Amino acid sequence: MSQSTADKRFIKEWELQRKGSPVGFFILYTIIWSVILYIATFFFSLVLRTIDISFVVPVIRIAKFVFVGLLITMVFYYKGQYRYYKLKAKASEEL
Repeated sequence: MSQSTADKRFIKEWELQRKGSPVGFFILYTIIWSVILYIATFFFSLVLRTIDISFVVPVIRIAKFVFVGLLITMVFYYKGQYRYYKLKAKASEEL
């Protein structure tokens, strides 16, 4: 059974991503996920009217978002790695 176009596209894009440093991947996506989580939490707080404008301890709050963003990034990275190796093994079996 031949690989689908989505699988071929994933392999091509993941190989392109692997040419760079994983550190760059982690930094970029950790920042992105942290910002997304911060904005989502901010608007959720507005809806519930529980926002604390003073931000009592902003360093701890930011550290939480960065930590959760790093965890999400790690999950996506390792799931991508797993899928990449699985598809490459599947392709080598077909040859």
